[in-house]
Amino acid sequence: MRNLSLSCAAFALIGAGLATTQDAQAAGFYIQEQSTYHQGMSFAGAAADPVDASTAFYNPAGLAHLDRAQVQIGTNLLIPNSKIKDTGSTATTAGGFNGALSGGDSTNPYDPTVVPNIYAAYPVSEDKSWWLGFALTAPFGLTNEYNDDYFGRYDSTQSNLKVLDFAPTLSWKMNDKLSFGVGIDVQYADAQLENALPTPSAAGPSVSTDGRQDLSGDDVSLGYNAGLLWTPTDDWRVGLHYRNGVAHDLEGRVVIVAPNGGAINTIPGGAELDLPNIATAAAAYDITDKLTVQGHLIWFGWSEFDDIPVRLINNTTSSTAQNYKDTVAAALGFKYKLDDQWELKAGFQYDETPTEDGYRSTRTPDGDRNWYSLGATYKLNDKVSFDIAGTYIDISEEKIDLTKNFNYGGGQTASVDINGETEGDVAIVSFGVNYKF
Repeated sequence: MRNLSLSCAAFALIGAGLATTQDAQAAGFYIQEQSTYHQGMSFAGAAADPVDASTAFYNPAGLAHLDRAQVQIGTNLLIPNSKIKDTGSTATTAGGFNGALSGGDSTNPYDPTVVPNIYAAYPVSEDKSWWLGFALTAPFGLTNEYNDDYFGRYDSTQSNLKVLDFAPTLSWKMNDKLSFGVGIDVQYADAQLENALPTPSAAGPSVSTDGRQDLSGDDVSLGYNAGLLWTPTDDWRVGLHYRNGVAHDLEGRVVIVAPNGGAINTIPGGAELDLPNIATAAAAYDITDKLTVQGHLIWFGWSEFDDIPVRLINNTTSSTAQNYKDTVAAALGFKYKLDDQWELKAGFQYDETPTEDGYRSTRTPDGDRNWYSLGATYKLNDKVSFDIAGTYIDISEEKIDLTKNFNYGGGQTASVDINGETEGDVAIVSFGVNYKF
């Protein structure tokens, strides 16, 4: 059973670096939904639009442009929908089986999920040139669970990864045109992953004879983010922001239940979860006193996932190629001040997927995304305002073509070729409240 444990542990721990995408509503596994105000414009130009304390996430330099101390609380209801259709998956075992892989198409593995965020900003100098901010967000994450008998169960059946980020930030307004900001990211990552194990017997893989592997692990690590905000004229704002990808070293254990009701084994292990570096260039322009247009380009360093190292308790190491590619997202949005109380917003974003054919997993059934958003802000009085936004994300259809090999020792092996087509979309409804002191 030692060979079984080592092989399966490696598969599970490698999954820790990947189980983070569909419920996270940006391509890859980055959650952009950190501001209801800016969601109404598909987050276009958020790094150049310091309207409330959520600028601590998108560009901390913007804190020094706020008018007074404030707090903001937001919540986002994510409603993902995804299905994977079998297009001819097969299995081969040492026992002599060579044929179609049992199991049907997947049902939607995602439940509606709430992602909250909270911010605070406070001036720490009398002239309000220095500001302190705090941000509590969930910038990466995934929760899904497939039906036990779907054809891709040997790749994944359940995934749950949460990344919580607490970021104290500091901003300095050097003059009327230039401000700077920096934040320290204290991140907690927790992963729980599961998939089925095929039997190597002549009868071939089936739900009744499947084994199971279950991984859990967590980690706390540090990173940073920094930004610059330039206002060359009263009508223009230009923002630059860089977010360092935090490197997590997940520590945990893998529980293995062997196929055909075999032995149960637990082995400690770990894997690296290297989050991507993210660089943003954004701009906002006031066309009139009422109408503003803004946009951004964001670069994601997803190629950190080109190769993921895995280590086990006996110092055995391995790696599996993931072939993630660096990507770019582009967005354009508008906002219009209807009157002293109401502001209306709309925006579009195109967001590339980092996954590629031949490497795309059922844990990451991702595709290029087109965002369509509408939103509004209502100013109740001089202290309180409310934001509401809705977004529809159309995810392009993509193919899954994976080969999974399982070695149980003693010549007992099984191999599955998982072939499918993915399709999906996401609806998001968000609400936020901002209070100024």
